[in-house]
Amino acid sequence: MKIKVCPAVDIQNNQSIKFTVPGEKYDREGFLIKFKDKLKAFFNECPHIGLALDWDDNDFFSNDLTKLVCKNHGAEFNPHDGDCTAGPCTGVGLKPINVSENEGDIYVTV
Repeated sequence: MKIKVCPAVDIQNNQSIKFTVPGEKYDREGFLIKFKDKLKAFFNECPHIGLALDWDDNDFFSNDLTKLVCKNHGAEFNPHDGDCTAGPCTGVGLKPINVSENEGDIYVTV
């Protein structure tokens, strides 16, 4: 399934945009980030216990903007690949979602 997230001009470095992934039984939430001019997307589910990373405020980055952080338990993730680098889920990572850009719009494919 291909989902349009936003126009490419709507996201800048160190910003995030959440989106909904429709499901048969329930919808899931994902988030798109732009980090060092690269677009990445992940499901908004901490691998520790499955809660949303952001407490519903669309703020996924650490204060110094170098990593993604789960606000529930403080787990830290590499923005390049979603790997957990610190916290209760070290060695596991966020589930990635494929991202593409076409004619000025950003899409995810799940």
